[in-house]
Amino acid sequence: MIADARRFEADANRDIAIGDSAGGDMGYMLGVTIGLNQVDKGAILDVSSDVQVAVPCYGVVDPLSAKK
Repeated sequence: MIADARRFEADANRDIAIGDSAGGDMGYMLGVTIGLNQVDKGAILDVSSDVQVAVPCYGVVDPLSAKK
């Protein structure tokens, strides 16, 4: 989405990740990896994946306490 912000007339400086269940887990992972460029993978590496807000709904809040 950040890479396509101009195309969708969105503000790339106001990006939010929100989701529930597994989507919530992915959303908070985006939130806790802000500034960690080593986790960026894929075809669009010239655009940061940093988000300004992460809202996990019904996700695992503390991944370190999740049962394996």
